[in-house]
Amino acid sequence: MDGGSDCPGAVKGSLDIEERFWRACNPQLENLETMACRRCGKGSSSLPRSVSVDDCVCDDGFWRHGNSTTTTAGLLDEHYGGECLLCPKFAECKNGTPPVTLPGYWRVPWREEILDLGGSDPPRLACLESTACNASDEGCAEFYEGPLCATCGHGSYRETASFRCRSCNESATMSVVFLVLVLLGTLVGIGVLTALTIVSHGEASAVDIVILRIALNSFIISAGATAFPLSWPPSLVIMFQTFAVSSGSALGDGLSADCILGESGLHPMQASGLAMAVVPPAIVLFWVAIFGLWTVASRDKTWRRLKVHLPVAIIITLLLSHPMVTKAAVRLVACRNVGGRKYLDANFHVSCESQEYKTWTFSLAVPLFLLFTLGVPLGYALAMYRHVRRDTLSTQRDVYGYLFSGFRKSGWWFELWNTIRKSLFMIASAVFAPVGVEMQTWV
Repeated sequence: MDGGSDCPGAVKGSLDIEERFWRACNPQLENLETMACRRCGKGSSSLPRSVSVDDCVCDDGFWRHGNSTTTTAGLLDEHYGGECLLCPKFAECKNGTPPVTLPGYWRVPWREEILDLGGSDPPRLACLESTACNASDEGCAEFYEGPLCATCGHGSYRETASFRCRSCNESATMSVVFLVLVLLGTLVGIGVLTALTIVSHGEASAVDIVILRIALNSFIISAGATAFPLSWPPSLVIMFQTFAVSSGSALGDGLSADCILGESGLHPMQASGLAMAVVPPAIVLFWVAIFGLWTVASRDKTWRRLKVHLPVAIIITLLLSHPMVTKAAVRLVACRNVGGRKYLDANFHVSCESQEYKTWTFSLAVPLFLLFTLGVPLGYALAMYRHVRRDTLSTQRDVYGYLFSGFRKSGWWFELWNTIRKSLFMIASAVFAPVGVEMQTWV
């Protein structure tokens, strides 16, 4: 064809009646077949009568990166560039615009947009709660904050057995009342169990004590199942919550702490850790005061209430609070990997590389592990072993009967092991949560 007829005035550009093709006419390129149609790049197309490669628009599912160029002819690379790239996973691409994150996924801000789909560092991750992440790269829905939109913001709290955030009541009074009631209920439960143990003199024949002890152990372990990221039916969630309140383990979850703290700089898991470091010793001091005043008022010269009744109350208090204290300590140290960076699983605002994390770990979590998680069962094991070696443990049934009554003589240690086992369950459910429910269940 005559270049002058299809390219009037020998200007750049020509007519093209086929979609996905364009023509380039240039009088300075006389040795080239300038009237040939050039195909648009991969993943792009053009409208009829397009005259330039700039008219090639990326198809849906593709996008154009500002610095990318085609890899075909060098002439096209130099003058026309603009390769369309396949849209990354968990994103939507329309009309060549940059990828937009799909609802339910979170854009990792410190990762560049992926150009090579074979890369190992995807810039988008699935949110732990699908409704927490909206369709905007800006981040999170209402009440949600932080990496993966997994942290409940001020004025909201995390729903039991999920990462779903709910709005707090306008007044924090109800949350405070609830925590006080749980604490009072725990005191009453310890008091009842102590009274029954004292009345039975720690005898194995006291079936009610054995049954109550088994029930409390079962409640504590069952309540810990809420840490498994499963879609529990509402009826089961209510049952777990009932178990938590009945066994007193609700105190270790920091229930309603999110709503009580408000705008304070203290995170809920930190408040829970402080509470678990203070509440058990405070209850012990409470028993010391009660039995001390009782001894003085009754003028008991045998000091039995201080020598027998008080140690029983302390044993029951420390053993029942043991898994709760351990869980509070674990929540201060358990981390989750998010896009190559580690954040505290209980609150994604706290980086596991930060000074804040290290301060709380070494000043509170580690002492709780050493003094309580390991110290309490080890201390009572040594105290009982001393009597086992002397074959005098049966004479100490009034004090230690809660621990060994109902077991064979050689199994005096089993209740202490059961205490450690409950704490190991709490640790495993928290530490292995990021790995997945299969690993949690196996452990």
